[in-house]
Amino acid sequence: MKFTNRRRSLLDSLRFAGVVLCLYTTIAFASGPVEKVIYTFSGSPGGAGPVGGLIADSSGNLYGTALHGGGNAACDCGIVFELSPPSTGSSAWTETVLYSFQGGTNDGYYPSGTLVMDSVGNLYGTTENGGPVTEYCAFGCGSIFELSPPPTPHGTWKETILSFFTPDCNQGCWPNGSLIFDGVGNLYGVTPDTEGVVFELSPPLSGETTWTRTTLHLFHKNEGFNPLSLVMRRGNLYGTTGGGYPDNAGAVFQLVHTNTGWTAHILYKFPILLASGSEPVGRLIFDRDGNIYGTTYFGGIGATNAQTGFGVVYELSPATTPGDPWVETTLYSFTGGKDGANPYGGLHFDRSGNLYGTASTGGLRNKQTRQNGTIFELSPPAVTGADWTETTLHDFGGSAYSDGSEPTHELLQVGGKLYGTTFQGGSSNLGTVFSLVITP
Repeated sequence: MKFTNRRRSLLDSLRFAGVVLCLYTTIAFASGPVEKVIYTFSGSPGGAGPVGGLIADSSGNLYGTALHGGGNAACDCGIVFELSPPSTGSSAWTETVLYSFQGGTNDGYYPSGTLVMDSVGNLYGTTENGGPVTEYCAFGCGSIFELSPPPTPHGTWKETILSFFTPDCNQGCWPNGSLIFDGVGNLYGVTPDTEGVVFELSPPLSGETTWTRTTLHLFHKNEGFNPLSLVMRRGNLYGTTGGGYPDNAGAVFQLVHTNTGWTAHILYKFPILLASGSEPVGRLIFDRDGNIYGTTYFGGIGATNAQTGFGVVYELSPATTPGDPWVETTLYSFTGGKDGANPYGGLHFDRSGNLYGTASTGGLRNKQTRQNGTIFELSPPAVTGADWTETTLHDFGGSAYSDGSEPTHELLQVGGKLYGTTFQGGSSNLGTVFSLVITP
């Protein structure tokens, strides 16, 4: 299968992705990590170009989205897939296409965020396009969808469009990130249009069938634009913007829920001092003390403007004086060599304080381009104030090695393994799902 001419560069295609499951578990270290490609995408009808992260159910099945492919070859609109673990006596994971998007004015297409699952197994996500069209929004402005499991095994999943984004973009356009749930069933997400919005989608009231979408915050250039990720902590929302301010370096924001609505606060503006990072695109995570951790795609070593450099891992600590900016500490600055470059996804914490993530480019196994990416671990220092230690757990080799290439999202831990996706690589160079085992 060949991608359509609407396929964007990796960064443009993924610029607004976001939430994935974060588990606070301990990973045991050992003689060395073992990476394995557990599924290779081959195009229609099975999908191509997975750009979201993965989630898992209680049986160990994995769920995700692929930007392209599906049963409608003319559309190439993308899929929602399930991967089932190998059965007894087998080593192969089994892919099931749960839904092929049809595009047009009645359905979405190009799903790109990580899915979220409710307590009864329904899946929720967003598509970048689809729905009503205008000259301004020729492919539709995107949708929020629900997939409901069949009442009997091996039946057909049912798709329901919960909301289309309107072509006037008054309430946002082109949702490209992941959704999150609160404790009462409301969904939250972001859109990356001209300046961007944070929205809430509330389930129908008793006796009604329509979900209600509300704009919680409309970003302005003086506070940041293009919100890229969202996470909820203690009832408040946190996220990043990829641009804004004179240096266009991005920011970390907070939306506080009050009796009268939501109030936005900019916790930290990435400055023109590019050693501290630029364009914070990954999902945020917190430690037990309320410090924030994230990644930037650019900045750090070798940066000469807001869109150069190899990216950093950073920590934000609350200000000593309320109302002051949070304090940023660069934990690691990528070099673009063996350690990788341009981390796009967020991070995963274990109980010992180690951080795990992926760098979407860099690495050494492809001697021509060195653009396949890595999986890395950052270990905290034994002495406060000392340097964190970076370890490359896997150096992706791309199609030449039957391996993945360009990992773009957070790692998911299930048992003693980490799982993730690569946008390209595999035998058809259309993307992979991989596992990483840390041998005890």
